[in-house]
Order: sequence, then C-alpha cells, then structure tokens
Amino acid sequence: MLSPFTPHLGTNYAPSELEKLQIKQLLEKPREELQSIDYEIEGLRQRLAALVHQREERAQFIEDHSTLLGPIRGLPNELLRTIFKSHDIDEGHMSAAEAPLLLTFVCQLWRRAALIPSPSQRSEEDWALAAQNLSELTRLWLSRARNRPITISISSSWRPHPGEGIINLLSSVAQYSSQWKELRVQAYSDVTDGLLSLPSSSVPDLQYLDNSDSGAGAFAQSDKEGLLGGPSLRGLRYRGFRLLHIAETALQWSQLTDLHIASVRDLADIQVWVILKRCPCLERCHARIASVGFYEPVAAPRPQLPCLKLLHIRHTTVTPLTLFFTSLHLPALADLTLYTPDSGESLSAAIGESAPTLRRLAVWTNHTSTETMLENLGLLSQLEFLELGYLPYRGPPCELLSDAFLAALTPSSDEDRTTSPNTPSATPPPPYLCPNLQEISLHVATAPRITDTVIFEFIKNRRGLRSPTLRSVKVIHPWCDAELDVVGELDKQRVDVRHVKVNLQYRERERDGSSVLDL
Repeated sequence: MLSPFTPHLGTNYAPSELEKLQIKQLLEKPREELQSIDYEIEGLRQRLAALVHQREERAQFIEDHSTLLGPIRGLPNELLRTIFKSHDIDEGHMSAAEAPLLLTFVCQLWRRAALIPSPSQRSEEDWALAAQNLSELTRLWLSRARNRPITISISSSWRPHPGEGIINLLSSVAQYSSQWKELRVQAYSDVTDGLLSLPSSSVPDLQYLDNSDSGAGAFAQSDKEGLLGGPSLRGLRYRGFRLLHIAETALQWSQLTDLHIASVRDLADIQVWVILKRCPCLERCHARIASVGFYEPVAAPRPQLPCLKLLHIRHTTVTPLTLFFTSLHLPALADLTLYTPDSGESLSAAIGESAPTLRRLAVWTNHTSTETMLENLGLLSQLEFLELGYLPYRGPPCELLSDAFLAALTPSSDEDRTTSPNTPSATPPPPYLCPNLQEISLHVATAPRITDTVIFEFIKNRRGLRSPTLRSVKVIHPWCDAELDVVGELDKQRVDVRHVKVNLQYRERERDGSSVLDL
C-alpha cells in the first residue's frame, strides 16, 4: 500500500496537525478492509471446523467397518489354539488380567479357542488330525503367495520316523519349491531328507539355505542335481557336528557370498583354505578350524578374495594359523573375529595386509600378552569396534586386560584438543592407539583388573577430544565392589557423555555362584 508518510515510518518524526488529519483519512479504508478480512477469516474457521467434524465422522466410519476386514477375524481355530497354547500357565493361579484368560474377553470364538483342552490331554487321533489340518492350512497360505518369493522355516523334533501327517506337510511345502528364496531347516535328517534331496531344477530361485542337523550325523551331498546345486544359491549355513567332504559338495562355489560352517568340528585349516580359494565372491565367512595342515607356505598363488568383508574363525588348536592367514589375500576385510588359544601369532598374521581396512575386531584368547595385543592395535588406525575377552576352560589366562592396556588407548590429559583424530595422513599420528574407536567391550576374567580410575580417564579424555568418536564402553570385572562411581564422576566433572553408553559390570564371587551388578 502506497503512503506519503512511508519515509517517516519507524522514525521519531512528529507530524503536524494537518498531517494528522491526513493520516486519519488515510487509515479509514484500510480499517474497513481489515474488518472485512476478519469476517472472512471467521467464516473460513467455521467452515474448517465443519469440515474437520465431517472428516472425523468419515474416518470413524471407515475405521469401524475396516475392523471387519481384519485378517485376525478369519484365523482358523487350529491357528488360534496354537496362539493360546503359547500362553499356557503350567503352575500358579491364572489372573483374568493376564493371558490366556484376558484373551477370552475378546469374543465368543476366542473364548472357545482359549478354553479347549490342552494338547497334552488329546488322544493320538487328535495329533494326526492336527497334523492333517496343518498340512491343509500350509497349502492354503502358500497358495496365497501366488508367484511371489517364499521364505520357508521348518523346525521339528520328530525322530526317528515322522508320521504320515508330517510327511504330507513336507510334501505340501515341497510343491512350492520353485518359489523358495530362503530355506531354514532345523530337524533330524529323517524328517528333512526329502526336502534336501530335491533336484536343483526345482529350486531355481533359492538363494539361502540354513540346515541344522539336530543329531550328530553327517551331511553330505555330492550330486550336482541335488538341492545344493541350485543355480541361484548364494548362502549356506550348516549347523551340525560333521560335514563330510564339504569341498566336494555340489555348491556353486564361484557365486557363494555367505558361508557359515562354524559348527563343524573336524575341519583342518587346509580344508578351509581350499574352500575359500573356490569362492572369489565370498563376502562373509564363519568357520571352525580344529587342526593344522599347513606346514610350509603354499606354492600356488594366494586366493584373491576381494569381496570378503567379514571373517570369523574359531581356532581350537594351540598351533598357530600363521600360514593359513598369510596364504590369503583379503584387501577388503573390515570385520575380524578370532577365537585362538595361541600366544598371538594367529592374530598378527590375520591382521597382516588387512590393517588399513579393518573396522571391527573381536579377539578371545588366553595366551596373548598385553604387548603383543598393543603392537597389533598400533596398526589399526581405522578401527571403530574392539572386543577382547578370555577363552573359557583353557587354563589361567595371561595378563592381557589391565590398566596398562587401557591406558595405551587413552589420550593424555594435555592432548591438543584442537586436533581431530581424523586428521590427514600428513600430520603426525596421535600418541594413543585406535584414534577412531567408537565402541569397546572388555571381558576381564581374572586379576589384574582394570581399575575404575583408568576407565574414567579413558572416557573423559576420549570425550574431551575436539571430534570425539567414543559411543559405547563395556567392562566386565571379576570383583563385586566398585572403586569409583564412574558415571557420577563423569557427570560431576561435566564430561559430555550424552550419547555414550557406559556399562560396567561387577561380578560377585560366592560359593554357590555369581551375580552381576550393573551401574
């Protein structure tokens, strides 16, 4: 709006009597327009309130009717009974405010399902009928998937000879094998032999197989036409004690990305090495090595594993795995977990050329010294997660976790706070190890302990850096008493720990066991 008095607005200008009359005349029309706008706004508010009321009525109408379409209303009685079975109370008095009695107030159908006799009171004929109904229900649900990928999970304790109902159930599942994307089986081989022997042509889209043998039997399949020869299989997890001739199985090794055989107890390092050599696309590997077959460096070129990012090795022999690790080329390794009873040779060899890429390290050992561990950590400038602990049942551990160890990871109190741990490589390295550390977990099993004062200094100085990275600290002590209220002292000294999880556990040793006290 144009006004001759615009230059004087916001100033100390005092208008004359004539100008005051002009200003009053100038404001008459805007005042009328303002009143008109207020009337219009009030009308819109009333209209909006009416629309909001109409919307709430429509929304309530939709919600009330949509509940009639809820899938829970169409659940078969057998499935409802399975749900109520999970809430059975074996002892004590039932309360109407808790399951299963609470669920009886939902409707008459749920009340009938909740109050039927428990499965233990049924006859053998009832069990057969339940298995038959389960088979029919399985076919119904699988048919609803149409052409979509399916994840199948089967868990059974039937042995040695499953009944006809279970056989029919497995047959129903097998009919949809062409749509399987993932298959997880936990049962005795008597139950699952039929599934695992399906031809590879019947599982064109199967990408992941998780097979848990509930017995101590061996699992082997060398037939290329079997399920392990599936053209799309990318991941295998076998959870059993024995896996005979694993390298001879019909897996598509060249396309495998995930291999988990840490439960197999009879593999030598040379066998695991041969497997890795055949898996150039492998990204994650868990394995147990029970014996050493490497006695001299291999003459063949080292296997190239450019995609392997996670390697978990459980080493059960005192002979170091030095030649095993030095015979591998792991340029992308970011996550290493090692269970080793040796004195640190395996760890040094495992880190090797992978030091620049390692982000996570977990080591469980009994004979690795503080000096050896710190020497290895000195190579890991990019490490973000560190977990250390002692192996159980391996005799008295060495003095690995102590004040000296944690002090080596602690910035000094006069550290230059203007220097970030993420400084360019041209600048001198910080005088403490693992400058990018975000999480640390230490499982102390025996003396000497890591004192609370050292833990306090570690957290305080790490968080005092210009760009602090520390996010989580966990220390498990063998003693029942705390020397210092670490969290309280951090708060007292106004250390910024708003985004830091501090978990200190003190174990109380007693004759009848131990308990854990958390701060």
